Amino acid sequence: MYGSTHIQNLFDISYETVRTYTKEFGRYLSPTARPPKGDHRKYTYDDLKVFAQIVGMKRDRKVYADIHAALAAGERTEIPEFSEAEIKELALSRQGVVVAQELQKARERIMEMEAKIVQFEKQTPELRDEVATLKGQLEELRRQHENTDHRFMEAMKSAQQSYAQGFKDGAGFSGKKSDAS
Repeated sequence: MYGSTHIQNLFDISYETVRTYTKEFGRYLSPTARPPKGDHRKYTYDDLKVFAQIVGMKRDRKVYADIHAALAAGERTEIPEFSEAEIKELALSRQGVVVAQELQKARERIMEMEAKIVQFEKQTPELRDEVATLKGQLEELRRQHENTDHRFMEAMKSAQQSYAQGFKDGAGFSGKKSDAS
């Protein structure tokens, strides 16, 4: 289960936005995301997919009616290729979230480049030079991906060390009580 802070950090949205989306799109969320007044909100992994759909569509400037229609049709956005444990760890570090977003974008660009290569390889010989250029760009993107992946791992180590130190000091990760909702 995840708290509001996980949602905020994973999707880089404010606490108020989490509350607004939970209220507006609550029928698509688990019951624990909409507890009785006074109880803490707890989001499931499936709730994260709903939030990914909402946030993605809002960033594409879609209106609530469009988002409701997509969610009602069962559309959900997959969370980047991370385990549930990694998502919890990402929530500890905004830097980790930024790096994870860069990593996902790099993965998407690599997939786009690979698709273009296959398409161009099937076309006439005049396109062979363009294919060679795209392959070079793909290799550069792969190097950038490896660099971003390395930065991600460093950010994760740093977050884990800070988290462990916070608990060792007896103050929790942030030195404050956890988010109440």
